[in-house]
Amino acid sequence: MKIKIHLIRVALLLATLNPQLSTVFAQGSLTPPGAPAPTMKTLDQVEPRIIVNAANTPGDAANTFIISAPGSYYLTGNITGDSGKRGISIQANDVTLDLNGFALISGGGGAFRGVNVPAVQNNLCIRNGTVRGWTDGGVRTELATGTLAEKLRLSDNVGAPGLALGNGSARDCVATGNATGFVVGNGAEIKDCSASANTTGFIASDRSMMSGCISTVNTGDGFNGTSYLTIIDCTSSRNGGNGIVVQGSCSVIR
Repeated sequence: MKIKIHLIRVALLLATLNPQLSTVFAQGSLTPPGAPAPTMKTLDQVEPRIIVNAANTPGDAANTFIISAPGSYYLTGNITGDSGKRGISIQANDVTLDLNGFALISGGGGAFRGVNVPAVQNNLCIRNGTVRGWTDGGVRTELATGTLAEKLRLSDNVGAPGLALGNGSARDCVATGNATGFVVGNGAEIKDCSASANTTGFIASDRSMMSGCISTVNTGDGFNGTSYLTIIDCTSSRNGGNGIVVQGSCSVIR
């Protein structure tokens, strides 16, 4: 009798649990609600920058390309400028130009500049590539303020500076075979840069600072500056002119 009562209790318990189990393990519809949505990112989302080319940055009679709006721009290959024109003209504030490891090469035809800022602009960055063969300067930003130039190779810009910087900073750049390797304006900083086989290595204006730079085998002076300069941890050797020439109230350290 006890066994029968126990079996009845088990049966009643399973009967009570069964509806709950069927509810817990019930499956929804296996029919998709609609077509799968795309999951890939667009090119603008992956690379939110603008390619320098004729479609995005069209030039004019004097410039191969013109950047006329703020933004981040980059090269996708070497560029040879049009003969008789400047290379890339930056005519906007808040522009970053990434050469992306490529070269901007002169197309010849006269005294023209590789990267040129023809009017006062603010907050520019030019980086990571070679600017070669321009006879009026490789990168000319002396009219701009707050410019950062970094990781540039400036070569054979024989008629003018490899890099001419107004107010701003130049870092990790190399200048060879230019009329002047680097020219920096008032209150500028130039750090860890190298100038060799130019006419003059470095020219700096008042209240600028040069640190960790090397100037060697230039035919003229290694470093040439005005007043109130700081030159620290720099090396000048085997130049045809003076090693370091500065005016009053300067600090030349180590």
